Order: sequence, then structure tokens, then C-alpha cells
Amino acid sequence: MISLIAPVFVSAGTINAGITPDSYWYLFDKAIDKVEIVFTFGSEKKVKKILEKAEERLAEAQALAEDKKFEDVDSLLKDYGEGIINAGEKTEKIKDGEKSSLVLSTIEETTLKHQEVLNDILKSVPEEIKEKIQKIIDEVVTAQNALESKLNVLQKENEELKKEIETLKQETQEIIKADTVPVVIKTPVVDRGIKLYVEAYGSDVKLSWQVSGVDVSKGFKLLEGYSEDLTYPGNSATYLDASKTYYKKQSVGGKVMYYRICAYTGNGCGAYSNTVKIWIPETSVKEIPVQTGEVKSVTLYSADGRVKWITDGYSEQGFKVVWSLNSEPTYPTRSEDKYLYFSDPVIKTTTLEPFAGSGKYYVRVCEYLGGKCGIYSNQVEIQL
Repeated sequence: MISLIAPVFVSAGTINAGITPDSYWYLFDKAIDKVEIVFTFGSEKKVKKILEKAEERLAEAQALAEDKKFEDVDSLLKDYGEGIINAGEKTEKIKDGEKSSLVLSTIEETTLKHQEVLNDILKSVPEEIKEKIQKIIDEVVTAQNALESKLNVLQKENEELKKEIETLKQETQEIIKADTVPVVIKTPVVDRGIKLYVEAYGSDVKLSWQVSGVDVSKGFKLLEGYSEDLTYPGNSATYLDASKTYYKKQSVGGKVMYYRICAYTGNGCGAYSNTVKIWIPETSVKEIPVQTGEVKSVTLYSADGRVKWITDGYSEQGFKVVWSLNSEPTYPTRSEDKYLYFSDPVIKTTTLEPFAGSGKYYVRVCEYLGGKCGIYSNQVEIQL
């Protein structure tokens, strides 16, 4: 592999160039450049590599202009300009705002140094290609202005983020000092159609939400974690029925927890709510009320060995399907009963198999309350 000399700015008008287009090896040199960029991994490193190769094109253009070899100057400067624009676009893939800001600053500082070199090249080329060169320079200046605007926005966002982090640190210190009552810290509500709220009950939390103009027919996913960037798939999530408007759960004492809810689409999330934060001391100060069943009725149907049920209300822990050769099967089961458990409350149909020979089986479905049943459905008879 050919060893290339990376361009280095000694002053605004002097650049050390690598191989130039009048060399036999130049096309091979450019092919190597492309391979190097492709196999440079990580957004930050890739941006720096693209910038390095753009500078090399500028160095080559300057070297040719100084030698009065103008044939390839415009194409080299075009490659240079495209490289600068490409480097700026690639910064959008850098997740860390502070790193992105630093890379943008590097591009901006570097291209500012290029201005005098570009002007020197423009002065030295023949009149017939000056217009092409000027157009390329104008495009680079436009890209510089866009980079400067993007940099200003990022720097402002970084300053705001630093202030928010400092505020959170102060709030956390106050929480640690108090250490007696739960402190709820809410992020500003984002109007995305779902608004999420949180309350503390000792070591437990109650989350409630309001929905406006969002399709939640497939239910919700409630997300939780130790950072505010919660998404699904990705973070721990609990499925909730579309009829739910609140959810109670035990939280980890002594830690800041983040919660977010979204409209479930069947394989991911549609609209997201705002994110809420809550900190609960390790010692409980108020007991959460014991949750009771919320199902008012269960109606059971059967056909061709399958059963299907419809509920009035939501069963948070799912359902038990019990069947037997004897009437009125129950859960916990009798010796002659069998059951199936469906923890996902969305599932409301199943196929049953005989367990004591063919015959007439009695079937019921109940709301599961953890160790026992709440509301039972009507009983149906099914031939298995």
C-alpha cells in the first residue's frame, strides 16, 4: 500500500500535498482514500477521515495551480467542496452533543484556514475556469455558514443541558438531605397526545395518563429505566390494556426512576408521552392501597373446541381458563380440574384439549388476582 502524506497547514498559503493527478499512481491513491473512509468506523472518526481527504484534494489543487497545471484544478476543488459538505452532514450521526460540537468547531476552523488558499488558487487560474472555481468556493462558503449555524445551535443546547444537569444535581442533594418524604421531579409535559403523571406512595408509585387524538386501540407499553431516553423496543416495558388510565407498581427506593408510556402498535411504539422522573426514599412513608380486581363481568363463548371471552373492565394480571369433567371448575383447582394461565390480558381465546378422555367438559374463565380468582365467567359445555 502506498504511504500518503496527509496535508498539513503550515500557514494559510502553504500546504504539503500528497500524490497529484499528473502521477501514474493517482487513481490508485484515490481508490485507497475511498476504502479508508468506508472502513473507518465510528461517526466522529469518519468525519475526521473525510475532512482529512478533503484537505488532501485542496492541497493537490494548490500544487497543480502553483505548477501552472490547471487541467484538473476544478475537479479537485469540486471533490474538496463535496468532502467538506459530507463531513458536515456526517456530524448529525454523532449522538453526543458535546462531541458533535467539537467536531463542527474543527471543521469550521479548518475551512476558515482554507479561504486564503482558495482565493490564491482563484487568482492564479486562467479566466476560462475562474467561474467554475468561484462557484465551488461559493458552495464551500454556503456550507461553512450552515456549519456555523448548526454549531451555534449545538453550543446553545449544550449550555442548556449543562444547566439542567447542574439543577438536577442540586435537587438530588436536597433530596438526600431531606431523606424523609418522596420527592417527585417532573419533566415539562410534551404535547404529543399522551400526558403522563406520577405520584408516590411510600415505596410505590402511581402513574396516570390522559390521551387525546391518539390511536391506542392496541393498548399501551409502560417503559421504565434509570435514564430518560426510554424507547420500545429497547427498555423494560409492561403491556397495558387500552382501557387503562393508571397503573400502580413498586419502585426501587433510594434511586431516581424514569417512566414513559406509548401507544402500542403491535410490534413497537407509536406516539410517546412525556418522560417523568421520581425519587423515593428507601424508607416507606405511606402505604399504597391494596389493588382489587377491576373486571365487572366476563362472558364466555365456545365453538369447535375453542373458547373466547369478552370482559367488562381490565384484568391487570391476565386470566385463568379452568375446565373439568365436573361442573363449576375453580382456581385454585380441585383434583379433577385443569387450568391454563394467560398473563397477557390481550389474549382472550384459546383451544382446549381433553385430559381425562373424550367427553363433555365444563369450562369457565376467571379474572386472575395473583394466587386466586376474582370474577368468574358463565360456564359453557364443550365436547372434547
